[in-house]
Amino acid sequence: MEKEDGKLDLELQVASKKEISGFKNLFYARTATKLGEKHLWLSLFTRPPHNPFTRAQRLACCISILFAAMVTNAMFYNFGTPPGDAIQVGPLKVSLTQIKIGIQSSIIVIPVNVLVVTIFRK
Repeated sequence: MEKEDGKLDLELQVASKKEISGFKNLFYARTATKLGEKHLWLSLFTRPPHNPFTRAQRLACCISILFAAMVTNAMFYNFGTPPGDAIQVGPLKVSLTQIKIGIQSSIIVIPVNVLVVTIFRK
């Protein structure tokens, strides 16, 4: 570009139907679309311009999920872990009771937040 007259000369090859409908091409295109539009946390940064679900609405949904998860986990906080039930994994201690509390919290939080997100998307 810095030599001669500074112009670019570029030839583009036409893709065949086989190349366009190949697994790799379709996988990348669909994955990028789904992550950009459907994944709530990632879509805060990659929201498509044609979508009426604004970034502020997406952020409100993300915060509601976070707060609802915190409240439901706080409801079950310190629910009597039997001594010796915890497994030490590095600096973390995980018990079966804590795993059950996490699952219960998810069962409570997910339906409510799916409803909130659906209302915003519509």
